[in-house]
Amino acid sequence: MKRGPAAQLIWKWAAAHQLQKWDEACGTCVVVVNGRAVKSCNFPIRRAQGAEILTVEGISRGMEVHPVQTAIAESGAVQCGFCTPSIVMELYALLEAGPHVSEREMVNALNKHLCRCNGYEPILNGARNAQQVMAEVDSRQLTVDSG
Repeated sequence: MKRGPAAQLIWKWAAAHQLQKWDEACGTCVVVVNGRAVKSCNFPIRRAQGAEILTVEGISRGMEVHPVQTAIAESGAVQCGFCTPSIVMELYALLEAGPHVSEREMVNALNKHLCRCNGYEPILNGARNAQQVMAEVDSRQLTVDSG
């Protein structure tokens, strides 16, 4: 079957996208499974049975968004929005496990994601802001628990 130029372009894009998904390069499919950020494109379905799976829709409480979502939005790290949910989920898992992570740990977590239209500095700034807010929330909870 002969394909026209538009069909060839779409076919090449689809093939490249699939190839990218199979090698886990883009990071746009991150969900949190049992508290750990994982790329759903390469996560064995048998391991999902009985697991707690959280998507970006599940971290807000009604109309109140999670501090990570707020920090990323306020830092200017959102343009097209294609990579944003997975970056939010990566940071959510990292900071929910303990907000006192090193800069290197944050950079390593964010290195798993490709962003084609935004600079990485606003994303890292958003991660730092989220870390600060999460640390404040964590210290308030410690005060309440020990009081």
